[in-house]
Amino acid sequence: MEETLQKPKKKTSKAVLKAMVFVVFVVAAIFLIRFTPIKNYLTADALGAFLEGAGLWAPVVYMMIYAVGVCLFVPGTLLTGLGAAIFGAYWGFLYVWIGA
Repeated sequence: MEETLQKPKKKTSKAVLKAMVFVVFVVAAIFLIRFTPIKNYLTADALGAFLEGAGLWAPVVYMMIYAVGVCLFVPGTLLTGLGAAIFGAYWGFLYVWIGA
């Protein structure tokens, strides 16, 4: 009887720990974007210039930036529009699809 009572307690504590880690991640992401110079690099112009300088690695770098941006709650419209502007509609769509 005691074993069945302890199992939900462990599951509850794991769920609380996961929720706390998620909240810390969200707060840290908001803090980084709002109060550090990182927000200056998240503009369409800055990302476009960075990708143009990446040469042949630009699609791979773009897909990695898109994947990280999704995790950091960067608006997808910004990154998707940037992909279409730099790579064209078809290639941009493919890179967005892979990056997401």
